[in-house]
Amino acid sequence: MVVEKRWIFVSIACVVAACGGGDSNAPISADACFDANTFAPGPAIVQKLENRTMSWIVEDGLTTFNGVAGLITRTAVISYDDSRIMSSAQKSFYEPVTGPKIIYHGHYYSSGSFLNLTAVSETTVYSAPFVERRYTMKEGESIDFSNSGKIRRESPATVPYEYEYTIVGTAKFEGFEEVSIGDRVVKACKFSEGKKTDWHYRGMRIQWVNPDRPAENIRTLSLTRSGEAY
Repeated sequence: MVVEKRWIFVSIACVVAACGGGDSNAPISADACFDANTFAPGPAIVQKLENRTMSWIVEDGLTTFNGVAGLITRTAVISYDDSRIMSSAQKSFYEPVTGPKIIYHGHYYSSGSFLNLTAVSETTVYSAPFVERRYTMKEGESIDFSNSGKIRRESPATVPYEYEYTIVGTAKFEGFEEVSIGDRVVKACKFSEGKKTDWHYRGMRIQWVNPDRPAENIRTLSLTRSGEAY
C-alpha cells in the first residue's frame, strides 16, 4: 500500500472575512474561512507561485464521476516557468457546495503530452467520499482525518496499473495570521499538521511550509480574478 498526498486535491479551502457584530467573546471559528464562490462557476482564478502559475476553473454544469452523478468539476491548469517541465492539469470532483463543508469523490491528474498522447494520467477514486470538515473548527481545535482509495495510472510507455493509498493525519486550526501576497498583506487562516503548516485565503492555499521536504514549500506571489486582485 502506498501513502501518497497531492496538496492540490485534499486541501483546505478558506476565505477570511472581517466579522462585525456578534459576541466579541465567541471563539474564532474557521467557518469564517469559507467562500462558496471559489467553488462555483465563474472567471478563472489565477494563482502565481514562485515557479509556476495555476489557473483554477470551475466548469459550468454537473458531471458524473465513478458512477456518481450531479458533481462539480474544478480544474487547475498548471504551467511552469521552466519550459523544460511539462504542463499538467488536475481535476477534483465534489458535490454542490452549500455550506462550510466540501464532499469530494475523487480526482484526475494528467501531465504533458508525447506524440499527441497524454504522457501520464492518474484517476483517483476514494473508497468513501471525503468530507472536508476543517471549516467547522474553532481556534485551537484539532481533528483527525483519513482518506483512502485506489489510483489507476496510465502512460503510453507502460501497461496501466492500479494501487491503493491511504492518507491519515491530524489538523489543527491555529487562528488567523497576516500573510503577504506580492505587495499586499491579507489575513489568512493558519492550519498545522505536525511539522507542516499552511495558510489559506479566499478559498485558496496561499502558503505551505514543510521543513522535512522544503521542495514542496509554496508561496503565492499574486492572486487575481478577471485581472483584479482576488
